[in-house]
Amino acid sequence: MKTIFKKPVLSRSDQLLEERKAMVKGLIRKCRSRAESVKLLIDFSKCEDALAVLESLMPDLLKLISVIYDVERPPTLEDAEITMEKWPDRKVSGLFHEFIIAHRTWMPLRTIQSSYRVAYKTEKALERLLSALEKAYRNLKKHRIRTQLDDYERRLRYVIATMIFLVLLAGGVLWAGLHMLKVHMIEKANAELGYLADLAYKAKEKTGRSLVQITGSACSYCVCKESPDLRHLSEDDRCVKTAYAALGRMYGAVKDGKEMPEELKTDAWGSPFLLDENEMEFREDDGRQDLLISVGPDRILGTKDDLTAAIKNAFVK
Repeated sequence: MKTIFKKPVLSRSDQLLEERKAMVKGLIRKCRSRAESVKLLIDFSKCEDALAVLESLMPDLLKLISVIYDVERPPTLEDAEITMEKWPDRKVSGLFHEFIIAHRTWMPLRTIQSSYRVAYKTEKALERLLSALEKAYRNLKKHRIRTQLDDYERRLRYVIATMIFLVLLAGGVLWAGLHMLKVHMIEKANAELGYLADLAYKAKEKTGRSLVQITGSACSYCVCKESPDLRHLSEDDRCVKTAYAALGRMYGAVKDGKEMPEELKTDAWGSPFLLDENEMEFREDDGRQDLLISVGPDRILGTKDDLTAAIKNAFVK
């Protein structure tokens, strides 16, 4: 791993190649920036200003060509036109010739408003030439001017990409695991609610009394509304004691007075199951169903993740 991250010491020849690449990158940025300025000026019908910017770009364009192809820099466009036959890339030579012709056509029309079409044609020719030079540089960098630094950067990119992939993979696995755990806990809580709801119905059926009469409360869970955040409540809290007492009386009614197991008193997240006694609460024909409530993963009463189970009516159909 040390070898991968250790930057190589370049030989003198590699240093020169790196300087050449840095020069090409800088020249491409300058040419691109000025080419964009030419385009914007043409779009705003400032053709004379656009031509002035284009002419200021010419020295850098000629220098870019000479550095990419490692040839002597032509001092003028005319000299470049004479020597371009010796350039190794015929496509670039052809595009450069096309650009020179468009530029020469534009020159005499610099102050004429109708020069817009010629200016636009010249700008497009420049764009094609710059794209071809960028491609030529990429090919050159790939095949002829590679250094140890290129191999180092390639290895570094591979290691970084691998590490990012592994981090994302680990994050995905962790998220999937947490999601599955959450689903499992919700299923467990729903199953426990169903079991307790069945016990509550059997308690009513066995005793012939409503839950209001069995627990001695018309709303055991109402006391918890005063402090709906159940995350930090102690066993001595009024909400917890009331919930446990109501559950215990319900359980004892169907299990002949036996004490309710501790594991049945709380849901999958450690909060007490809550009872809302409704059947026959206000009158004998009050058919609202009793409810069992789990405050869910956030352990706060009254939020959207609360789970409920309706207890079947035993007296009012």
